[in-house]
Amino acid sequence: MARIEKSIEIKAPPRKVFDFTNDLQKRNETSKGWAEARYLSDGPVGVGTKMHYVGWAAGKRGEWDVEITEYVENKKVVARIVGGGKQKMDDELTFEPTEKGTKLTFMLDYNVLPAFLGGLLDRLVVKKDMKKGMGNMLENMKKALEA
Repeated sequence: MARIEKSIEIKAPPRKVFDFTNDLQKRNETSKGWAEARYLSDGPVGVGTKMHYVGWAAGKRGEWDVEITEYVENKKVVARIVGGGKQKMDDELTFEPTEKGTKLTFMLDYNVLPAFLGGLLDRLVVKKDMKKGMGNMLENMKKALEA
């Protein structure tokens, strides 16, 4: 499994940042060209909520369904691919209060198949693209929340 982790400090309270990330319309606007999501489940967001993601890395489009496996309001949201066969991915957002607002950390654990060629492709292209997309998304969230 490969891991990418990026953090950013946002001058807004954890509640505001948390609510922003749960609003998929706002989240999609900040991650255009990298990832889009929509809820598959009705009702309040929490453990068991399902979403459908479309993402791009290394010029390739991928689609997968994820389910929230951990949900601690204003602190943490963890989601995992469901029904992905050998494809694995965990997505984690954490929200830590700071003197200026919130430290938002986005972490992805994922695999690229097939194992050997996927590992090489990951090191050369995928990880770089994903880091860039993740960084752009976090910067866009910061701008939107601090506006």
